[in-house]
Amino acid sequence: IFGETDSTTGEWKIKTSITPSSGWGTNGYHILKDGNSVTDQSGQSNNWTVQGGTLTKTEDSPSNIFATLNPLAVFGGNSNPVLERGNTVLNTSGNNNNKGFFISSLGMTQGSGKFYCEIKATESTRLAVGVCNKNVFLATNSPDSNTNQAAIGYWYSGHVYYDNNGNVSGGSTYSNGDILGIALDMENYRLFFHKNGTYMNSGDPTSSTGNVLTFTNAAQYVQNHEEMFFFVSDTSQTGQAIASCNFGNGYFDTTAVSSAGTNASANGIFEYDVPTGYTALSTKGLNL
Repeated sequence: IFGETDSTTGEWKIKTSITPSSGWGTNGYHILKDGNSVTDQSGQSNNWTVQGGTLTKTEDSPSNIFATLNPLAVFGGNSNPVLERGNTVLNTSGNNNNKGFFISSLGMTQGSGKFYCEIKATESTRLAVGVCNKNVFLATNSPDSNTNQAAIGYWYSGHVYYDNNGNVSGGSTYSNGDILGIALDMENYRLFFHKNGTYMNSGDPTSSTGNVLTFTNAAQYVQNHEEMFFFVSDTSQTGQAIASCNFGNGYFDTTAVSSAGTNASANGIFEYDVPTGYTALSTKGLNL
């Protein structure tokens, strides 16, 4: 049995220890307990063999599910952009003409906490990443170029565009292979971007200084406690954009982070240090 009833709340929850001391039987086995090993961990030595491909470890579990990109929420209804690897990789085709724009499957509500994610640019020439609210789906043009469309995007050109082409200075261009970090503070309404660990405008999310944008008084961004989302976008009608999102599982596409940074929340694995007070966007992270 892999679940049990919480003695205090009555909630059905996953068991943290499920290996019995006996009773497995001759053909009993316990596979994939804590990773991608197919070695039997029951003590019965009934090992499995991978017949093809590669098993990739996931941090997702019944008790904590990390965000992905949402294939049902794409700006403009464009069918050309393709999401891959469990909806964590945006890969648009060269003939895409509708600017694919995908948001995270989980949203962050007003006062709900502080959240962090990383996005690796594989093909950056028309890529933008950032945060937005649901109003992006009311837009007829690129969400950051219309008034009150509530998208704040860090473009490959180094510009940060928002609300009717407002432009925040201090960004740097990014290229293929660069890792972009987004730290969103939904308690103080502040946004931070980094490239390969260096924050724009000398930002420090932990001390909440040097932020890219403050939207406390910008009603177009947070209205009536509505949610904000991370997004990845293809910004042009020519060329291609490819980006891999790490919302906490510790992978960019099928490649694990090279050297995991620190994470005081113990929720998610990232390439760079997660700012103190921030956590991954996941079901657990939304309830810390």
